[in-house]
Amino acid sequence: MALFRLENIGRLDATLERMQRASGKVIQSISAFLENAEFLNGKLVTVKDVANTFEVSHKLGRIPKGFIVVYMERAAGKASDINVFYRTGEAKTTTNLALYISGDAGALSLWIF
Repeated sequence: MALFRLENIGRLDATLERMQRASGKVIQSISAFLENAEFLNGKLVTVKDVANTFEVSHKLGRIPKGFIVVYMERAAGKASDINVFYRTGEAKTTTNLALYISGDAGALSLWIF
């Protein structure tokens, strides 16, 4: 008993070729997305005992596009909501990021990208 009939080999070959082309396009799309995903090209920075205005050294070697608060520990005895913002009127630089925090934090980790 034959595993494949000879007349079906051509269709199988064409199907495998279509699958290979389709998977190649998917891989190219994922690769293009990752190359342009600026948030992946960043640094994790942790600062301690921050209050009001502060600067963070990011060492990106370029002006950052933004930041994400990854972790925040409230200072002892503080129960208010805390927000982190760019300091208005301060230029972003290739070495530091000027930020404002609306409360006191014991520790703050930022993903700067």
